[in-house]
Amino acid sequence: MVKLGDVLLKTSTIKWSYVESDISFQYIDLTSVSRFTHKITETNSINSDNAPSRAQKIIRTGDVLFGTTRPTLNRFCVVEDTYNGQIASTGLCVLRANDEKILPKYIYYILTTPRFVSYVEEKQRGTSYPAVTDSDVKGFELDLPPLNEQQRIVAKLDAAFEKIDRAIEMNVINAQNSELLFTNSLEDIFSIYNTVHWQSRAVSDLGRVQTGTTPKTSEKANYGNYIPFIKPGDYMNDGTLNYQHDGLSEKGLRSGRLIPANSVLMVCIGATITKVGYSDREVSCNQQINAVSLDDELMSKFVYYQMKTSSFKSKILNEAPKTTLPIINKGKWSKLMLKIPPKDEVDNIVASLSVLSDKSVSLRKLYSFKSVQLKLLKTSMLHEAFSESAVK
Repeated sequence: MVKLGDVLLKTSTIKWSYVESDISFQYIDLTSVSRFTHKITETNSINSDNAPSRAQKIIRTGDVLFGTTRPTLNRFCVVEDTYNGQIASTGLCVLRANDEKILPKYIYYILTTPRFVSYVEEKQRGTSYPAVTDSDVKGFELDLPPLNEQQRIVAKLDAAFEKIDRAIEMNVINAQNSELLFTNSLEDIFSIYNTVHWQSRAVSDLGRVQTGTTPKTSEKANYGNYIPFIKPGDYMNDGTLNYQHDGLSEKGLRSGRLIPANSVLMVCIGATITKVGYSDREVSCNQQINAVSLDDELMSKFVYYQMKTSSFKSKILNEAPKTTLPIINKGKWSKLMLKIPPKDEVDNIVASLSVLSDKSVSLRKLYSFKSVQLKLLKTSMLHEAFSESAVK
C-alpha cells in the first residue's frame, strides 16, 4: 500500500519576476480542462504583465492534472506535448509520475475509479466552492502493481474506452440531429405555409398577458396539489419545464402570481432572453419570465411553436434595448405581433409539430439512455481492472 504522492516527482512554480514581459505562455485554468473529453481545450496567452495570481504551476508532457476546486466535476487530463512547459492554475493539482514506479496513464485511470471519486467527495471542504488540497489528492492510497501489469491494464482500458467513447460521441451527435430535425421542420412549416392570409394579432389579443413575480421566502411552500415555481434555469432544451421547485402559499395565489395551465412562458430578461417553454399545468414564475395564457389548448400550443421560430426570436431581440441586460417589459410583450391562421390550419400545424416533437424527444431520451449504459460499462471495466489486487 502506497500513497499516490509517494510515486510522484516534485513539480515547480514559475517566478514571474524573473521572466521577461515579451515571453508568453499558454495558461491552463480549471475551465480549460474538459469534464467530458478530459483534454485541454481553450487556453489564454499570458505574460509577466498580465498573468493572474493563480497562474503558478509549470507543467510538462505526461503530467496528470486534476481540478481541486469542485473536485466532483472530474476535471482531469494528461498533458500533451502541445502544452509542455506551459503554466497551470493553482486550482489544478499537478501529478508528475516517477516513471520508475508508475505510468502517467495509470494515474489518469486511477482518477476515474469510483473509489477515488468517493475519496475526494469525503475530503472536500466548503459549501459554495467545495475543494480539496493537493495534499488530499496525493494522500490517496493504492496498491501498486509492477510496471508491466500497469502497462497491461492501461493498454486494455485504452483499447476499450476508445471504442466506448466513440459510441458515446455518436449518441451525442444522433441526439443533436434528432433535435435539429424538429427545429428544421418547425422553421419549414412556418416559412412554407402561405401566411399572407394569416391574421396579425398582438399577444395581448390572444390571451391574458402576465409577468412573473418572485414570491417571498415565506410564500415558497406547497399549496393544494403543489404549484411549481419556474425560473429561467428550469427550461429544458426541448421546451419542457422542470417542475421540481416549491410553489406558492394561499396568500401568494390570492396576489395573482399563479400562471394557469396551457400557458406559454418566455424568458424576457437577461442572457437567456427568448427561451420559450410550454406549461400544461399551473405554475408560478419569477420576474424574468413573461407569460401568455390561452383558454384554447391547441391555440396555446400554436403560439408556443411560433415563438420558438428564429423569426419570432429575432423580433424579440429587435424590440429589446441594446444594453448589457436586454429586457422585454410587459408593455412590449403584450404588443408583440404573431401571425394566426384559420382554426383548421392551427389544428393541422399543431398536430404535425406535436408528432415531430414527441419523436424528437423520444429519440433524444433513447440516445441519452444508451450513453448512460456505455458510461456504466466504463465504470464496470474500471472496477474489474482495478480489482482488489490493484487498488484497495
